[in-house]
Amino acid sequence: MSVLDVPMVIKAFTGGYEQTSSVTVQCIVTSPGDFILNDSLGDFGLRAAGLEALDSAHPDLPAGTGVGFENRHGAKAEHGGQIGLARDGSGYHTFPVDDPSATECNMHITPGAPAGFDSAGGYHSHSYTWPDSAYGCGADLDSLKIYYSDYPGDGRMPAHPPKQEDEGGGSVADWDCAKYSGIPQYVFWKDGTVYRLDPQFVGPHNLNPNHWKAFGPGTRKCAWPRLYHPS
Repeated sequence: MSVLDVPMVIKAFTGGYEQTSSVTVQCIVTSPGDFILNDSLGDFGLRAAGLEALDSAHPDLPAGTGVGFENRHGAKAEHGGQIGLARDGSGYHTFPVDDPSATECNMHITPGAPAGFDSAGGYHSHSYTWPDSAYGCGADLDSLKIYYSDYPGDGRMPAHPPKQEDEGGGSVADWDCAKYSGIPQYVFWKDGTVYRLDPQFVGPHNLNPNHWKAFGPGTRKCAWPRLYHPS
């Protein structure tokens, strides 16, 4: 499919992200589609917020950057937030969550949304891809026999999170969050792949069909625009 065959929505705004044009093009995700990622009423807010979370997690830095005995947070800690559907009809909105205890592998987001919104999902970053290392991952949830390194030099080995496609785009904890909260969880990966973990998904996680590319090879002009922050 060429980029000209992809359904698009054009959004105009003042300024831009490393560009001089005042118009951005948002390609509609298809096969499968997604109501929240395609929400033009909310100005495609989840796309921008998810990329902001990923950028804040500094995926290009080495694992363990800024992590030590007295600070487990570090530069690559996960970022994310809540998604709410506005009761006034203005679409889906995102609400970033600040978790000072977040690590490169974990963050805590309490499901919910502010007054005037219905809770519709959650999102967070994964600033690594296999075979990258990651610190602060705690115990291996499959065996519970391994406790991974909290920070470089603590005498334990760092985790090597599995290939995202083998886990359907999320960790065991991410899938549990979707299942028990009853709302989808979106995971934004270092390589530009975005997965949706549905609470009602049945079957092996590696068969999860809900994933798209926000940037990277194959996106061409359909790479998702990032938020603009005037200097």
